[in-house]
Amino acid sequence: MSPVKSSEALQEAVLVVNTQSRWGQRYYDMAKREIERQGIRLTEAYPVRDAARIVGIVEEAIGRGHRFIVVGGGDGTVSSVVSLLAGRDIVLGILPMGTANNFARANGIPLGLEGAARVLAQGAVARVDLGRINQECFTNAVSIGVTSAIHRSSSDAMKRHLGRSGYLMVALSRLRSYRAFACRLVLDGKPVCLETLDLRIANGPYHGGLVALPEARMDSGRLVVRAIKGASPWVLGRMWMQIALGRTRDPDLLDVFEAREIEIATEPEQFVSVDGEALTRTPVRIGVLPAALRLKVPKA
Repeated sequence: MSPVKSSEALQEAVLVVNTQSRWGQRYYDMAKREIERQGIRLTEAYPVRDAARIVGIVEEAIGRGHRFIVVGGGDGTVSSVVSLLAGRDIVLGILPMGTANNFARANGIPLGLEGAARVLAQGAVARVDLGRINQECFTNAVSIGVTSAIHRSSSDAMKRHLGRSGYLMVALSRLRSYRAFACRLVLDGKPVCLETLDLRIANGPYHGGLVALPEARMDSGRLVVRAIKGASPWVLGRMWMQIALGRTRDPDLLDVFEAREIEIATEPEQFVSVDGEALTRTPVRIGVLPAALRLKVPKA
């Protein structure tokens, strides 16, 4: 991350909380009190039950001249608003209230409410990279394959009540029937053809709250591509176990590439998950926007 200033006078903020995220409903009132206790005045605050409204609420707040937007929710909630903030003189603050909170983890933001609120008041403003898929921005990663299938099968209610264990339950049910697919990548103009069970294009190192791709950094100006090799879906179980044990780079299981611009086509067509939400299908074009987002992070 590239620090802008060691501190920045942001004394007023707009708070938008997705109350359908895992902890949003429970902690909304507490979040308001804690932010104001840290010395930030909330000029507007929105508990939002319909996540589809969040983009419009943030867009209207920006139109009224607000320059500090605090979003409470998970990776999908945060990702939904960053296209509005990319390349603009607006600062994003995060209250992690989701299941994995990969983007918050990657930027050192505490997962606890008090610590996250303290960062909003006392932290630094850093510039971090964003990914771009087609014409929209994302924060952490794009997934194609079995991970996307798991996201499509994981309801908001399940994630809210079961957390990461809910993802595991869906994964076990999906692994038995999942098959590898053919994939053609164009990485900065160079074609690569492979067969994979799961493809991940990462801006940050975390996957499911664990470090899965330590090569991926949010200030590198590049994306990391991870392709899981093998025809058996149980290779995925083996790989996830290795990630849980801290062994993240096994050449027998993975192909890893880096690129700034990526084109992806698959046979057959695959669903594409963007920061945990299945939003589109292949083919897709993916790139990186260096230092595009101004984000409140811990000073250290």
